[in-house]
Amino acid sequence: MDITVSLDTILNFLHSFSLSADNKKWIADHLYEEAKEEMKNISAPTPTEQKFIERAMLGHLQIQEGKCKDSEEVFRMLEERYKLEAV
Repeated sequence: MDITVSLDTILNFLHSFSLSADNKKWIADHLYEEAKEEMKNISAPTPTEQKFIERAMLGHLQIQEGKCKDSEEVFRMLEERYKLEAV
């Protein structure tokens, strides 16, 4: 059974106990160590994947900066540059 619980709910649940600072540190240390182990098992992106990630990030940045063109504008630019002939 899959159950979805928000992290805020989990934190609030933990706050409902009267935990000492040592108890809180123990929980934090164990969660941190587990997370560190899990992060080791996550494979790094391949060079090709890294290029895709970088291009996507650049594209996202260009969209945010308003430096992109929509498809209609691109087609208009292509029509201006190249004379399209009917076949």
